Amino acid sequence: MERPASGTYPLRTDPLPFSRRSMVVFLFAMAWLSAIAWWHRYVVMDDPWITFRYAQNLLAGNGWAFNPGEPLEGYSNFLWVLLSLVPLGLGVEPLGFARFAGWLSAVGAVGLLAFGLGRREAVLYIPRSRRAAILLAGCYPLAVWSVGGLETAFHTLLVMLYGFALAGLMDRPEARRGAVAGVLLLALGLSRPEGAMFAALLVLVPLWRRTAEGWRGTAVAVAVFGAGYLVYTLWRLQTFGTIVPNTVSAKVGGGPVGRALEGLGYAYDYFRGPPSVLLLLGLLAGWRWRKAVVEGSRVPPGRAPGLVPAMGAIVLLQGAFAVAVGGDWMPGSRFLVPLLPALCVVAAVGLRRWLPPLQALVIFFLLAGGLLQARQDPELRWCRWAAKEAGGELLVQPLAEAGDWLRRHSFGEGLLAGSEAGMLPYRSGLEFVDMLGLVDAHLAALPGGLHEKFDAEYVLSREPDFIALTWVDEVDGPWPAWEADGEMAGNERFQTEYGELVRFPRLLPSAHWDMRSAHLVLYGRGERVRAE
Repeated sequence: MERPASGTYPLRTDPLPFSRRSMVVFLFAMAWLSAIAWWHRYVVMDDPWITFRYAQNLLAGNGWAFNPGEPLEGYSNFLWVLLSLVPLGLGVEPLGFARFAGWLSAVGAVGLLAFGLGRREAVLYIPRSRRAAILLAGCYPLAVWSVGGLETAFHTLLVMLYGFALAGLMDRPEARRGAVAGVLLLALGLSRPEGAMFAALLVLVPLWRRTAEGWRGTAVAVAVFGAGYLVYTLWRLQTFGTIVPNTVSAKVGGGPVGRALEGLGYAYDYFRGPPSVLLLLGLLAGWRWRKAVVEGSRVPPGRAPGLVPAMGAIVLLQGAFAVAVGGDWMPGSRFLVPLLPALCVVAAVGLRRWLPPLQALVIFFLLAGGLLQARQDPELRWCRWAAKEAGGELLVQPLAEAGDWLRRHSFGEGLLAGSEAGMLPYRSGLEFVDMLGLVDAHLAALPGGLHEKFDAEYVLSREPDFIALTWVDEVDGPWPAWEADGEMAGNERFQTEYGELVRFPRLLPSAHWDMRSAHLVLYGRGERVRAE
């Protein structure tokens, strides 16, 4: 038997399995990211409770349905729904668990960049990039959405891992690396509907290698992803009768040109500030990579041939997606978060040859600029301000109080209609008609874009026992917060059959993102309201 060669690896005398410099960088980056996350701890929208409602019904044996007996894919985060089963099964408050999982995902992304993973010949190799770790910690959208209760940070971690797997596959198109890339790609497709689009980037491998090995490595990745995603798609078709999520039907509308213009404005709002420096550094890295390839060395800065094109392609693809769908209505540039780790990795490559003092100056500018940009973001500023005025409560607290009131007075039986499909049905336990169509197939199929689809006659034909409408307190009288609420309030049948039961004060933003006093009003139908 052949004996292994001695002296293959240097013997470490340091008891730590990593460098102390990497530990210092990681601790600093984690502290910075965590501080920004804590600062935005009140930025929690209503949507996480849609996920929790699906998990709640799964745990109760009601299947994949928002309302028992009505199978409907009204979520966009299959894996996050499964993960939400853990706290509900353990009797733990699901929001706290989801926020911890999101924060852990963000910290994990920073840690992987600070320490690296494996050696160049490993099945998944992540080169150490301490500069990228610090840059990523300074990207405030990641910190904001790490504690937002949704899957954004978790999905971002998967995108980053897939980017490194793709880069490794371009470097060495081995079957085992193709299998890892396929598994990560499958996880992306299960975490978000648009995650499957990253399969298109596998074409980079044969284009770069131009050999039979490149095609074989790509084929393995496609086979692993394709087999798993085909099973998932057939299950969705059998369960829901369609492969198009109801959330896509409800949110996407209008002409592609109009959506693209909105999406360009969405991207501009974030990148017009200090993050534009990241783009410039990324372009510099791309120029250096191209120069090395043209000169024939095919070994660009960092000795990772596939790193720059793989990460650059992720930035371009995710950015194109955000623009194509018109951006997102939620604060904190949510649809741009998945591209941030890849952008920071490429930007760090662009910084590599700069003098250390200049590198430190650029990094300091980006960290300080990120804080300033977060402070000036009108949507985030409004959330922090409103939460402070409300005594340190989440903005969904009035919805929670209304849901608890409904549970007490209806004993968990009846039908509720409203324009906010998260906290109200989750806390009340009632079946729900979503007047904006996110978890309603009929309304989602109507023409129009996000928050533009409503049909009061259809909702009233369902004969809901309760209807929740939100009114903004204006000088000339109350004004409906949603167009759907206004159409419902103006309906003659609603005015005849429903009466006000109770109202809950809340705070909502104006068009200029200052605070407005508002009320969530619950209406009851006839004699179906039971005394407490």
